Amino acid sequence: MFVAQVPPAPGAAPVGVAWIDQAHVHVQLYAGTTQPGGSFPYQGAVAASLQPALLAAFEGGFQFAVSQGGFEENGIVGAPLVPGAASIVEYANGRVDIGAWGSQVGPSPSVVAVRQNLTLLVNDGQPLPTVNDNPLVTWGYSLGNLVATWRSGLGITAHGNLVWVGGPGLSPASLASMLVWAGAVRGLQLDINPDWVNFATYDTTPGGLVGTNLLPAMVFPPSHYLVPFWRDFIAVFQAEPGTP
Repeated sequence: MFVAQVPPAPGAAPVGVAWIDQAHVHVQLYAGTTQPGGSFPYQGAVAASLQPALLAAFEGGFQFAVSQGGFEENGIVGAPLVPGAASIVEYANGRVDIGAWGSQVGPSPSVVAVRQNLTLLVNDGQPLPTVNDNPLVTWGYSLGNLVATWRSGLGITAHGNLVWVGGPGLSPASLASMLVWAGAVRGLQLDINPDWVNFATYDTTPGGLVGTNLLPAMVFPPSHYLVPFWRDFIAVFQAEPGTP
């Protein structure tokens, strides 16, 4: 995994960029304690027994009342899946894919979890024309109705690696452009507004697990993924040697 701070334009505030090699990690979707609602095998917090292998964690998408999509884990439906919705799909081998549900990704015996949010932001390595369509309606109302605000997104590269982009001053169009710049061939927006854009990395030290936010201005501390939290998130673990 590589992380960096990159300005999306000359003179602009840096945004965080992370690149994750799925050949060496296990990605796990976590339900929140109350979002989407229900009881799931992975929920609320990264268990202490798993924390030594934790590499990173980042927020999910919108609350499900406005996500225009669903959530399912191990056959348990928290919110019904929606055809065509942008979907993060976790497979039994610990890897994830991203695509439109029902066409690019879909039901399979190997699918163990799905998190949907809005529609795709990037497809075929290009921002979709919808990135400029009525941004506050299509991509979510922000605090102060600002089009350029804190936003985050997740994409997948042609080689199956993940790229996360997030930070201040991003419009849907500039977020899509940053995902493409980072190598995404398909991607979706995750969340918006200062409180909810977060990406934390972790190192195991003799004194215990130490977390660091990718951008210092991110509101929630890295420890909030380690204690029960009400919203869903995604965790990245170092894969055990020999795992597929």
